[in-house]
This record gives sequence, C-alpha cells and structure tokens, in this order.
Amino acid sequence: MGADQVDASKGALRPGEPDAADVLSLILPSVLDGLAAEGHRSRVSAAWTACRLADERPELGAELADRLVRSADRTPREPLVRTLSSLHERHPESVGDALRAFDGTVVRAVRRADSWDFDAELRADGGGAAVADHQRVVDADAPGVTVYQRQMPDEPTSRDTSSPGSETSSSVDAGVEPSGVDAAGSTDTDRAETTTVEGARKGDPANTDRAETAPVAGTATTESDGADVPDTAVERRRRIQAAENSESFAAVQLVSDFDEVSVVDPPRRGRYGHVLPSRGRIDQAEYGVDLLFFDEPGAETRSFGSTMAKRLRQWYCADEASGIAAVADYGDHPRPWVATPRAETTLADRDPSALGVALRDARELAAGLVAAHERGLVHGGIDPHDVVYPATGFSSEPAPSLSHLGVMTVFRKYFGPAEYVDPRYAAPEYFDDNYGDVDHATDVYHLGAVLFRLFTGEPPYDGDYEVVRESILADGTPCPSDVRPEIPEAVDEVIAKAMAPRKLTRYEAATQLSQSLDRLG
Repeated sequence: MGADQVDASKGALRPGEPDAADVLSLILPSVLDGLAAEGHRSRVSAAWTACRLADERPELGAELADRLVRSADRTPREPLVRTLSSLHERHPESVGDALRAFDGTVVRAVRRADSWDFDAELRADGGGAAVADHQRVVDADAPGVTVYQRQMPDEPTSRDTSSPGSETSSSVDAGVEPSGVDAAGSTDTDRAETTTVEGARKGDPANTDRAETAPVAGTATTESDGADVPDTAVERRRRIQAAENSESFAAVQLVSDFDEVSVVDPPRRGRYGHVLPSRGRIDQAEYGVDLLFFDEPGAETRSFGSTMAKRLRQWYCADEASGIAAVADYGDHPRPWVATPRAETTLADRDPSALGVALRDARELAAGLVAAHERGLVHGGIDPHDVVYPATGFSSEPAPSLSHLGVMTVFRKYFGPAEYVDPRYAAPEYFDDNYGDVDHATDVYHLGAVLFRLFTGEPPYDGDYEVVRESILADGTPCPSDVRPEIPEAVDEVIAKAMAPRKLTRYEAATQLSQSLDRLG
C-alpha cells in the first residue's frame, strides 16, 4: 500500500476524496426533493440514491439515517420510512443504532414498513430507463461524488375568461343546475377536478365508484389542461422549467418569505386553481410546500385580488390553532397565491378509519372550525377535499386539519359556486335563499356532512343533481349507522343535528358541535 493510501475499512479518506459532511451536503437535498416528489418512480430513484450512497460510503449510513429522520417534518411519511427500512436492511447495525437514538415511534414505523424492491420498481418498464425517466444521476464537480439531479412544472394556465364557465352566476345558490363547463372554461373531460362535483350535472351519477376516488385536487396527474403529456424526463423537465420561468412563480421567488424556493414536480389542477409542488428553504430548514395560484375572474381581477389577500391574511393569522392547516406564505401579485405545507392525502382519498380514530379526527376538525369562527372567519365550503392530512411525520394515523379557510366566501362572489362546490356536501342555503345566507351555521352543516363521510366512507347524499338537491332540502337527515352499523347512536344524533336543514334546529355554533363530540365516549 502506498504511503498516501489508507485502508478504506478504517473510514479514512483517500487523497482528493471529499469528507462525509461534503458528500451529505451535496446529495441529501436532492434525495429529499426526490422523496417529496409526487411521481412514484421519482421517490424510488431518490431512495435508491440514498442506499447507493450508504453502500459506497458505509461510514455515512448512520448519519444519513439520522438526517432523514430529522427531515420527517418536511418529507412525506411513506417514502421516508421505506427508505429508512431499506437502509436498515442493508446496514442493520449502524442504521439501527441511529434509529434507536430517537423515540420508539420511529423504530416501530420503520419495522412495519416495506423496504423498496429496487430491481422490480426501477426496472418495471423493462430497463434502467425507469430511473432516468424522472431523475438522473450525474457526476458532481467534487471527485468521487455522485449527485441525484432533481428535475424541474408548467406555468399555471390562466382561466379562459371568455367561456361560459367564467360568468359570475349563482347557479348553486339559486338551485339552478350547474353548467357542464368547468372553471377553466373546458369540458368535464378537460378538468379532473370537475369529477368531484358529479352530482352537479343532471343525468350523471354522483357516486359512480365513489366520486372522491377520481383524480381531483390534491392528486397527481400526467395531464395539464386536458392534454395528454408524455411521461418522459424531457417533457417533465420542460414543464417544470416552464413553471419556474413563469411570471407567477418568479413573483413568489421575489416577494415570498422563503430564502429559496424551487419546483419539484409538474403542476396539477387544484380545486381553486393550479398547484405547483415545491420546496422552500428558510435559513437552513427546507420544507415541502404546495403553491396554489388561484383562478381569476374575467373581470374585477383587482377587486378579487385584494379581497382574496385579506381572506388569506385571516387564514394566516388563524393557522396556529389546532385543526387548521398552516399557511407558510401568501401574496396577491401577479395573481393571488398561497403556500401551504405539502399534504399527503385528503379525506376524499381515504377509507373510513377505526371509530376511535374517526372520533379523534372529528374533534380535531371541530376544534379547527371553532378557532376559525372565533377569529371571525367563515370557511364557506367545507367538503372532504378541504380536510387535509400531513405528508410528514412517522404517525400512521395523522390528525387532519381544515384547509382553504375563507376561500369559498370570496369565490362565490366572483364565480358560479357550482364550479367549486360539491353539492353532496352543500347546505340547503346554497340551493334556496329561503334557508338564509351562507354564514357560520353553513359551516356547521358542512362539517356535519364531512363527519358523515369521515365515519362512513360515503357521501351523505347520492344520485343526480336534482335528486341530491331534493334530498338536502327535505326535512330528514341521513343516518351514518345505516351505512356502517357499528357507529353508535350518539354519533348519529350529533351528525343529524349538525345537518339539520333549518338553521334554527342546527347547532347554534361550532362550539356546541365541538362540545357534543367531546362528550362522546
């Protein structure tokens, strides 16, 4: 052995080889970006990069596991624990010691997780191109270092304000059947979000295979504005780069509180606009965020922007309360936007939980609504897509929170509410002015309808638009235990009172609903 060469098994460096801190600082941010990406293969590739690093530099295994665990507040849970499981499988002693330094929740989560089957998942298309399809491994400037290169979404497309869907009608409020044209001025097949309001189109079944399972706001899609987009590395990079070059994203980079922000996945259609999955950095901490750029009306954009900015500020000031989704930042130039922590799922994506967990979640959501009302904020449109579950942490049953606080109270003044409201969860006052205005009592009804979904896994009403409307305006209320017999009668009673058609027979305030839930077993 030469004089300047040392036994690698002792962890010593060879000349020109970077130390562990340099390697981790180069590679870890890209690994975390990949694990936070929405594409499955992007996550697998990032996990493969982490494991390959630990294989090539075993002395980094423990430190890598430690850093991954500490990123749990900003990295999606499922890919994170599977990556830790793979690392532990390859390096049981060093990684095991690192995991045991944390509380038992981490160890239990990793033990229960399936490790990645890289051979199967990266070569599912018959070749190694699966890795490069979303990400690629490139040589770094530093000798002996391999870097996982993140790719880059489309500019949020402007709403077609010349379409019939852009008219500020009040079709839901007036009980009129909504148009088949969606908020972007395109037909039902052009906008995945429209499938969440299936009951709003006469003749369409509102719950074919449960509408919530269709591609909706908050789910990944390979379509942008109706066009099929080839799922290739080149196309993905083009779309991401286009988004980062857009005026909207440039404004966020310029005026936001983030020291740095980058797009990590192509854009998707959200409920109220276009969403850019992103990663923001403040000081030395990085966070996965969703940047939502709101639709804009064809006219009165200035008024809409200023009104939305006021509402977003109210949401921002209320988000420290339990049960309310956090707001990382917001703005109104060149169009209203809000940055929120990445959500892994919404209630619309989930099967019903065990009754104990469902009751815990119901209390959490009610507490969030109480806090919003105490701050003078009306949500205006709660449905399962507004109930978000965090993408981070090691809990297999994370508590939910209410998102989009107050957004619908602005949208219904500038857009036809039918474009954004799922009628199966809408209060009677959305269909008939004789039931009163949309106010705090409307939120109580909407939360009651969401609790029906939370406990049963089904919407409270089903059928065509007219059937749903007539059912909601009728005197009776649906019974959760008819769908799920093990639900206690006391839960039936709470939901029935929350969903009473007439405001005088509902809970007078969200506080009363919250107290009733607290009194349950």
